[in-house]
Amino acid sequence: MGKPALLSEKSGRPAGKIGLPSGLPPGEFSDFLKKIQPFLMPVLAAFLAAFLMPRPAGFSFKFEKNQVWKYTDLVVPADFEVLRPAAEVAEKIETIEAEHGRYFFLDPEVNRFQKKRYSNLVERQAEISSHDQQYADLVANPGAYQSYGQKLLEDIFSKGVSDAPRGPTNPDENTYIIWSNSERKLKAGQLLTLRTAEEMLTDSLPFAPLRQPELILPLLEKCLVPNLFFSDSLTHAGKAKKIANVRRAGFSVKKGEKIIQKGQIVGEEHWLKLNTLAEQNPSKNSILISFGYFLVALLGFGGLFFWQKNFGFLQISRFQNEKLYAVILLGLAAVKLLIWFGDAVPLLLPIFILPMILKKNHDTPTAILTWAILVFLVGFSLDWGVAWLFIQISGAAATMFFFNSDLNLNEKLGASLLVGGVMNLAWLATLISEKLNPALQTGDVPIFLIVSTFIGLVFLPTGLSFLKNLKKNEPTNLPAKK
Repeated sequence: MGKPALLSEKSGRPAGKIGLPSGLPPGEFSDFLKKIQPFLMPVLAAFLAAFLMPRPAGFSFKFEKNQVWKYTDLVVPADFEVLRPAAEVAEKIETIEAEHGRYFFLDPEVNRFQKKRYSNLVERQAEISSHDQQYADLVANPGAYQSYGQKLLEDIFSKGVSDAPRGPTNPDENTYIIWSNSERKLKAGQLLTLRTAEEMLTDSLPFAPLRQPELILPLLEKCLVPNLFFSDSLTHAGKAKKIANVRRAGFSVKKGEKIIQKGQIVGEEHWLKLNTLAEQNPSKNSILISFGYFLVALLGFGGLFFWQKNFGFLQISRFQNEKLYAVILLGLAAVKLLIWFGDAVPLLLPIFILPMILKKNHDTPTAILTWAILVFLVGFSLDWGVAWLFIQISGAAATMFFFNSDLNLNEKLGASLLVGGVMNLAWLATLISEKLNPALQTGDVPIFLIVSTFIGLVFLPTGLSFLKNLKKNEPTNLPAKK
């Protein structure tokens, strides 16, 4: 007989044979997927909703020069300075970019301190050399040597001695010197370094009106220090200031000031103010913002999932809950699409009849919760969300109160008129209370509301009658009528 196969201590498999790590059996893996699938659906729906939810439009007014301002009176929300459009000053900004150079801060204390230091050095040299014939003229006339040396230092420091170890690579580039509230522009080649300052001294002293000018050369060299210091922050700030000056229109507006009135022609000054507001309030779209939208949507879809899981009246069929997710996602997509046509167009959507439709195949709390999540997500996304919520809630409340499946045709028409009245009253309340986005407060909004009411009220009775007679192939959450 052959030797028995050795077993691995860890796996129990024959030693020397390589096998794949054991995982879940196919049956258990399938059961595992079935268990986590319901939990993945809200996450997937929230991910899709993050991209479907409309984003704040920022400054959503549309305007052109010499055209009528069709919106309500626009009042300044906060103080701001009026700027010229970036496109209009692009050429000037290019010139600033081309001419921009390094900024140096001039320290005026260096000049005063070093001149005083030089004067003290001359006095000290005269004292210690009072019996040295080599310094006889300096000892006899220290004031003349002091005055001339101070004049040389004044000339050098007025040109500026930079802290650069060597001269600039491009002597023709622009350089700016800043001191106090003043600014001076010169070529980089005009700046002195310690080396070029020393050369200036040696070139100037032979022409000095002194008998022994060479005596003060070492004293002057001790007083040569930089008085210009390169500043990266001043360099960037100087460039930004020049660009800002080019963009400034020369006037500003205060909070509460009226920019333009409804029906007024958009003139040059109006246009500059409106354009400044538009540039300062752009639409925001970033990965971080999308993640925030995802978290908000996850709260909504997660709430719907746990409601159905823990409080659903009857066992729902497969994918029945996913249909509710689809309804919400389609609603979000519809709002985002309609906003592309116009800010007020989403008001055409009769979202307020959604609970009446959903409760035909679901229990009433689930239908209302699904509608509430959709209205909440849209309201959260829109910058006029308060108005959206109020109008939709008012319409839904009126629909649930006035409509009943047992109403005859005349009663449904009467209920439709009541719902329409509530909708228009809700719009009027939002308009008067200034909760509606000013960009929507145009003469077109009443037409939008009338059309929206008409669409909803025509669809509501006919749609409910159609659903009532439609044969249902899927199990319902509602108990069967006896």
